Amino acid sequence: MALLWAPRNPSTIKIQKITKVEKIENPEGVLGLWKGVTWDDLFEISLK
Repeated sequence: MALLWAPRNPSTIKIQKITKVEKIENPEGVLGLWKGVTWDDLFEISLK
C-alpha cells in the first residue's frame, strides 16, 4: 500500500511499509487516518 501526501515544505519523499493494522472500536474522534496502523520507514529520497 502506498500513500502520497504533500507536506507544507517537502524536502524528502519517505517510502514506508505498513506492517500492522489494528481495528478501531470507536472511529469517531480519531484525528487523522493512521490510528491503529504501524509502519516501517524503508528509505528517504531527498528533493534538494
